Amino acid sequence: MAEQAPTSALLLCLGNTCQSLIAEAIFRKLVTDQNVLDNWRVDSAATSILVEPPTLLQLQKTWNKQNRT
Repeated sequence: MAEQAPTSALLLCLGNTCQSLIAEAIFRKLVTDQNVLDNWRVDSAATSILVEPPTLLQLQKTWNKQNRT
């Protein structure tokens, strides 16, 4: 029997700099935890090239604050 192609999940946001990347990471974690990652093709993408710098700055500050060693 022929092997079935993986199901695709494309996670979108405006600039692919924050929300869709986080969503992709969460989705990958969920399917990995269920041991079905091989059944999925997971990607993230932007719907435009608009990037909102204040959002990126806030994300960086939060990341740095939570990952101090």
